[in-house]
Amino acid sequence: MDSALIAHSLETLYPSPPLKLNTPQQHVIETLWPRIMRIIGPAILPSVASFLTPSTRDYFIPTREAAFGIKLSDYEHPAAKERAWKEVEPLLLELAAVLNKTEGPFVMGEEVSYADIVLVSMMVFLERCCAGSVRRFEDVDEGFGRLWRACEGWMERDD
Repeated sequence: MDSALIAHSLETLYPSPPLKLNTPQQHVIETLWPRIMRIIGPAILPSVASFLTPSTRDYFIPTREAAFGIKLSDYEHPAAKERAWKEVEPLLLELAAVLNKTEGPFVMGEEVSYADIVLVSMMVFLERCCAGSVRRFEDVDEGFGRLWRACEGWMERDD
């Protein structure tokens, strides 16, 4: 993904307010997220496949099954999704610890940072693929809900 490159370019072009790039909080989020997706990914991938055109789906499903070493159809069952959410909970608690180190709704307190944008964009992705994902985050820790509500205005679609 080119998000980090874009963020660095924006920081150079528009240094104020700062995006607070390369923070320890951002590092934790970016380290945990692939581990989270490794667990929860198979549970949401069938939903992702349903958004795709038939020809794209024909490519997507076998490549994801190979990457995860599972059959996506095995994860369409609600019990499999529940197991994945339960299994990922300890990692979500680690993420919550990052959020809860400050009083404000954002990772670094009262001001939004790139770390917030990274985390919320991941939450948006999960929510769009699997409605109710944000509620599951909130069930683990209310800090996720505070962050979500603080960023709602930036998540509105205008298409």
